[in-house]
Amino acid sequence: MFVIPSTGFVVIDPETNQALPPEGMNVPASEYWLRRVRDQDVQLAPPSPQEESPLVETAEVVPLPQGKRKTGKSSTSTPAPSGQKE
Repeated sequence: MFVIPSTGFVVIDPETNQALPPEGMNVPASEYWLRRVRDQDVQLAPPSPQEESPLVETAEVVPLPQGKRKTGKSSTSTPAPSGQKE
């Protein structure tokens, strides 16, 4: 969420121990920041275009055919040491 400090307020970011810049910044929707919004120490604002995160593309999930599922174990067998039966 994007917040800007209310007029006349200096609000400290608990992660950086620095004052929230007057132009605002993206912060996590944590209990701390939600309390700052509720107490009107900061105001919610739409993020500026340069602050917006780039969109992340999602990959399509395609199930493997039956019998081809990976179990996390290697399907290759290791050869027995020479001179010993398998």
